[in-house]
Amino acid sequence: MSRVSTVLTVVVCLTVCFHVTIASNKTKVIESFHVKSDIRYRLATTQIESVVRNTAGIAQEIFFDVTLPKEAFIISFAMKIDGKVYKGEVKEKSEAKKTYLDAVERGQTAGHVKQAARHANVFEVSVNVANGSAATFTLTYQEMMRRKLNAYQQEIHISPGQAVKDFLIEVFIQENKPLRFVKSPALQTGSLLTNKIEVDSKITVIDRPSANSAYISYRPSLSDQGDGGLSARFIVEYDVEHSAKGEILVVDGYFVHFFAPDIAPMPKDIVFILDVSGSMSGQKIQQLKDAMLAILGDLQREDRFHIITFSSSVHKWESEFSSATPETIERARTFIRSIVADGGTNINSALVTGALELKGIEDPTRAGMIFFLTDGQPTEGIVDPSRITANVLETNGNTSAIFGLAFGKYADYDLLTTISNQNSGFARKIYEDADAALQVASLYKEISAVSMKHLSIDYLPSSVDEFTVTKRDFPVILTGTEVIVCGRLAEHAEVFQMEMTAIDKSGPVNMIIEIDNVTDLVIDGGETDNKFFTMPRDFSGIVERMWAYLTIKEYLKDKEIYASNETKVEELKAKIIQTAIKYKFVTPLTSMVVTKPDSREKAVESSLEDADSRQESKQQSGRVFHSFPDYVGRGAAVHSNGQFGPQFMRYNGGPQFFPSRSQHPVNSKAKKRKQGNRKVDNTFSATPPTPTSDMILTAITVRTSNLSLCLAPKKIKNGSYELIKTPTGTQINIEIFCFSKSCKDIVVKSIAFNKNGSSTKISVQRNHTWEYNNGSHTSVTQSDSRLTVQDTESEYEVAIDRAVKNGLHYYTINITLPLPKGNKGFIGDILNMKSKQLNKWRKTKVPAICKDKSTDISRTVNNKMLAGYKFMP
Repeated sequence: MSRVSTVLTVVVCLTVCFHVTIASNKTKVIESFHVKSDIRYRLATTQIESVVRNTAGIAQEIFFDVTLPKEAFIISFAMKIDGKVYKGEVKEKSEAKKTYLDAVERGQTAGHVKQAARHANVFEVSVNVANGSAATFTLTYQEMMRRKLNAYQQEIHISPGQAVKDFLIEVFIQENKPLRFVKSPALQTGSLLTNKIEVDSKITVIDRPSANSAYISYRPSLSDQGDGGLSARFIVEYDVEHSAKGEILVVDGYFVHFFAPDIAPMPKDIVFILDVSGSMSGQKIQQLKDAMLAILGDLQREDRFHIITFSSSVHKWESEFSSATPETIERARTFIRSIVADGGTNINSALVTGALELKGIEDPTRAGMIFFLTDGQPTEGIVDPSRITANVLETNGNTSAIFGLAFGKYADYDLLTTISNQNSGFARKIYEDADAALQVASLYKEISAVSMKHLSIDYLPSSVDEFTVTKRDFPVILTGTEVIVCGRLAEHAEVFQMEMTAIDKSGPVNMIIEIDNVTDLVIDGGETDNKFFTMPRDFSGIVERMWAYLTIKEYLKDKEIYASNETKVEELKAKIIQTAIKYKFVTPLTSMVVTKPDSREKAVESSLEDADSRQESKQQSGRVFHSFPDYVGRGAAVHSNGQFGPQFMRYNGGPQFFPSRSQHPVNSKAKKRKQGNRKVDNTFSATPPTPTSDMILTAITVRTSNLSLCLAPKKIKNGSYELIKTPTGTQINIEIFCFSKSCKDIVVKSIAFNKNGSSTKISVQRNHTWEYNNGSHTSVTQSDSRLTVQDTESEYEVAIDRAVKNGLHYYTINITLPLPKGNKGFIGDILNMKSKQLNKWRKTKVPAICKDKSTDISRTVNNKMLAGYKFMP
């Protein structure tokens, strides 16, 4: 077999589909095509494996491509060739691209991503395979099953390009509540919604091992697939029984809360804003008319509606909202039939006009929404996207949800996405095809009913770690959907309590949920009725991965919302990259690289298994203290509950990460109750991501009267670190910036004391000189190499030491915080310490910069301790 290197870069895509491309059925035979999907508590883990053999008589290239869902993240990819497995590695996108380009420059074969069917991209990799040899491709991705129209739906696109003898699709479902129904509707062929093939019940088998689980298999024969093989989407739909207060599960110290209100929809006031510019002429305007005629027939009696058309100017159908009576609906249909396409595209005026119409409605029990369709970009009036989004947001004031429909490839989908995300809605592409009218009508059906608005879920601070909880405010809850909130339980939570407030058709709603014993919520991965599930270890960390998945999705959405705020966008990008690398997710900002080595290179070892590793947790003084992983994040305090309360250092300016746990105290307690006297392994660990920022500090030392920590990172993430002492309100902010890749040109540091409104701010400017503003309770002394700030009232002291080496400025920040005698503290920030410099320090037990004999109790964080902090007695 010819030895070549294959490098793959992957960018996450967009509907759930898979497919293997074969250039010639005679020379490349797909021996097997297996899809296996585990759906546990709404989180679907799907693995696609295909074996392709080269029968050409000579070595040739074989391609493997997969169309991924819009909501999915790839988590692993591997190729097996000649008995050797080559695994993918998730990297920051620019780093992955460099690897890709380097391979191309060396003349090596490279994988690429290409555009695919609707709402999707195609993952593709090619590899040279010797005559008679086979290549096995295995790709795994994860996605949350989103409830829509009262059902969860998974779609698997099957298009291997030829009939496959060993063809199998398996879907496994396990839920905590009984399944209301499970079905596999007709195969969807092609992209059109109208193309369907009825599935033979003998080919698709649905087994129900228990009320809470299901196993669906699809194994078509060669004759079932036809001469050219199948090209369709295999669909599975199911739903679970929902309780009025929702469903709460706990796994490994993380909780997930599902809430799907089953109540009558609110009456709505809807404005249809329709583009009738010249570009809509022909088939598109006719399809818009067909869609609107169908939509008008679906309006409910209690609804009120308005129609606004726009081109160069804006035209109102009538002067005010109309009730959805048979008479007004017929009058509206007559108007829709009379629409003529002509003129430019004044998006700003159209949306502002629609928002003003809804702003005058004061009844809180009615849901307001805008259904906006356009096929182009702004050409009339205000055309600057940032001004348009600002105008719409200001006018709407988050009063109504805006749903944007981008009709055709020339529509400004990015603009509609930003507007919709900023105004509690979402945007959707409408493809120019024979079923465009059906696409529009289907989207309306999805958003046509609102069950609640202004839903807010507040969790008792003693129940959860508030810094980890995902989105909990939901402006609009569409009927038939579900709200999902994830987070980490508080360290010693015994009671789980929360309050939900919202507005429904009857008025304000207030629900309080309290569960006396948190262990009652714990789900044991070993207790499953489904014998077809994958290995038990796959269950560990499942809710934590839900949390990471939802967190990244929220960051991505926020990135669109704050598109005009460059600083905010960069901050969100950093959070996305850090989270994605830690949890091995391929996202729009991270890629996957796979290298098949030649004689000079080694295969890239996959670190995907690292997610299952656990870091040690120790029991001390009747409490559990954890060492935290060495990625950037918020240092969760381990403290005594004395009169002075907690102290901790929190990272404010960038991503927050939290340790993976196989045993949270709550889970440990639950398992002991279930397992009797069996010993429980109370350990956990986490693997840090590859550092991505530049060197700024050589060390940060944090001291108290009985605690000293010295952290010696080579690299630290830009951002703001905050040391908080809760009883007095005094705080120290440390902001760290690096404005060039090497940090040689400009490094800025600033520290701020805040005490009863007074503050001292210190910074290092471009010319590396000290600058500061002195507060009323602070004193400052300085020299060329050291700046010391003391807060005379609270006795804080911060000293910044500066040194220059090889033209690079190094800064060491020393923070001294006196604590009352006998109080035990845990103060610090979690920094990324994975670097070659640390390997050198391992040879010298203690970094010289950290030595301080004047401290009563001093412990240096080094060697194995660099993985995180250790609690000092």
